[in-house]
Amino acid sequence: ASRGGSSSTSIVDDAKKAYGEALVFMQEARKLSRNNNAAANENWKKASKILTEHIDRVLPVSDADPNNRDLQKLTEDMSMSLYSCKKYQSL
Repeated sequence: ASRGGSSSTSIVDDAKKAYGEALVFMQEARKLSRNNNAAANENWKKASKILTEHIDRVLPVSDADPNNRDLQKLTEDMSMSLYSCKKYQSL
């Protein structure tokens, strides 16, 4: 299952790290949105970019392993977060 020289394990590890990073940007965006929409939008965009990049990589791994609950939850959480980023970004 190695595509482009990276194993599915490292794809998942990278996705977990990326999700953590994205959450930091999202928290920052929420704080900033109270009084600085432009800065908040920058953070939403950063989180969005990270999530989009990694969801595309981790989804095939997740689809190939439907019984892996942790992995299914990770892709679900990432997708929901991405949805939030896009929703709030337009405000």
